[in-house]
Amino acid sequence: MEILVNDQLCVKWEIDKHPPDDVASVTCDPPLLGNIVKIQIPRNGTFVTLCEVQIFVCADGWFGDDCDKQCQCFNNTEICDKITGQCPSGCAPGFIGADCQTACAGGYYGINCTSECGNCLNDLDICDKETGACPSGCSAGWTSVTCTQPCADGFYGINCTNECGRCLEDCNKTSGACLGGCQPGWLNGTCQQR
Repeated sequence: MEILVNDQLCVKWEIDKHPPDDVASVTCDPPLLGNIVKIQIPRNGTFVTLCEVQIFVCADGWFGDDCDKQCQCFNNTEICDKITGQCPSGCAPGFIGADCQTACAGGYYGINCTSECGNCLNDLDICDKETGACPSGCSAGWTSVTCTQPCADGFYGINCTNECGRCLEDCNKTSGACLGGCQPGWLNGTCQQR
């Protein structure tokens, strides 16, 4: 008996063999694409009686031998190849690889994982793999969702929430220290005491 998918051989039992049980589960290896499944005995005049045949394919948006991998396509309405996972539009931001299943390496995000994470608080290499956002905020001296913008003039510290003291020039964006000195009447390294 042979099982074919669009005339491609999936499995074959020789004349002296038969499926191992009354119920046989067959997986084409390698998986085959097609829309016609044929079960036949390759000799004329010989019949096969089947009580029930069920054919399983991956649902749209899933692929793999067990249909256990979700498509990660750039165009999220697109259906990836149900065998390989390849996406015609490419991978969604945050994923790379032929099957779009590999998350960006630490420190990178976005389309094809080519964008570098900003200056995230606590760990400079961790950001959202899709958007580049820093989940805990920005390290001292940096601001914006992706922590790539230096603090505006007059501000410093974590997420740029501290206001500089009475510096003659702008303060250090990380520590708030007035490197150019204090305005007259103001003291200490950050020029916040009279």
